[in-house]
Amino acid sequence: MKSKRLRLLYDVLLILLFCFIWLHLNRNYLPELEQMGRQGLLYITAAGSGYGNVMSHGSLYALFYLLMLSQWMPDSMIQWLVRTKRKNYLFLLFKRTALCAVQFSFIYAAVMVVFTVSFVKMQIILDAGFIPGAAVWFLFIFAYYLFIGSIYCFFNLIMMSDSKSYIVAFAVSVFLLCLSRFKQIWTPVSTLGILEMQYDNYLSLNYVLVNLPIIMFLTAVFFFVSNIIFKDKDILHEKN
Repeated sequence: MKSKRLRLLYDVLLILLFCFIWLHLNRNYLPELEQMGRQGLLYITAAGSGYGNVMSHGSLYALFYLLMLSQWMPDSMIQWLVRTKRKNYLFLLFKRTALCAVQFSFIYAAVMVVFTVSFVKMQIILDAGFIPGAAVWFLFIFAYYLFIGSIYCFFNLIMMSDSKSYIVAFAVSVFLLCLSRFKQIWTPVSTLGILEMQYDNYLSLNYVLVNLPIIMFLTAVFFFVSNIIFKDKDILHEKN
C-alpha cells in the first residue's frame, strides 16, 4: 500500500480531472442552463454523451479506478503472509478493494452533484427527482467498481502479477462494455444509465431490487472463487 501522501495526491488529481471533464463536456450548455430547464439537466448528466457517459465507465473511468486501486493494494504479499494467515490477507485485500470503490465512486459522484446543484435551479432538480435518483445512481456506481475490483483480485491471485492483473481487469471492463453497447447484452455497466430512467419516470424499485443484487452476487462469486484458489495455491515468490 502506497503512502498516505501519495494516495492523497492521487485523490486531489482525480478530483481536478473529474472537474475538468465535467466543465469541458458541459461548457456549451452552462450559459443556457436556466433557459433549457429539465432538458439541460438531462444533457449535463446524460449516460450517452454527458458526464455520466456509460462508455467512459467501461473504459477511461475504469482505468482511473484501477490506478487508484493500485495505491491501496499491499506492497508485499510474502511479508503479509509471514505475519498473518491467508484468510486475513484475503480479507485485507477485499476490504481495501471495497474502500477504494467507495472513495472513487464518492469523488466521481460528488463532482457531478456539486456542479449540478451549483448551475441548475433547485426547483428543476427537485422536479426531476435528481436527488433520490443520484443516491440510487451512486449505489450502482459503487457496485460496478466493486465488481471491477473483484475481477482484479481474482486475476491477481491467479496470475500473481499486479501489472498483468490490472491489464486483464481493464480488458474485461472494455469487453463487458462492448457486449452492452454493441450486442445489447446485459452486463453491470448496462445499469449506469439509471439517472435518465429517473428523469423519464422509468426507474422503479423492482429495477433496483433486481439489478443491484445481481451485480453484488457476481462480485461475491469472484471473491469466493478467489478465496478458494488462493487458499490452496503454492506461493514460491513475490508478485511482480
